[in-house]
Amino acid sequence: ESPAEAEALCDLLEPFKRDDIFVNLIPYNDIQDVTSSASRIKPLAAMRAPSLETTWEFQQSVWRRGFHCRVRQTRGDSKASACGQLATAAAAGALGAAALGALKKK
Repeated sequence: ESPAEAEALCDLLEPFKRDDIFVNLIPYNDIQDVTSSASRIKPLAAMRAPSLETTWEFQQSVWRRGFHCRVRQTRGDSKASACGQLATAAAAGALGAAALGALKKK
């Protein structure tokens, strides 16, 4: 969500023709009390959704480099069913069940 990350994204896209690229920005949705099963380094609960202003600044950085870019409307975040939240919650539930099963075997 930082200007440096916007620049890095644009650098990655630079080899492509501008008319062949359309960037959809989907703001991260907060997930409370869930940790990532893929990476135990940073709990997802510690990550926060960017402000609308930060998202627009990112979008403007991409526009300034000549790429088409749109901020997608988030949906389902009030019920923790937005993009990626259901799969993450299910994975966390499976991890919890596995840990509980291991404890019962002791």
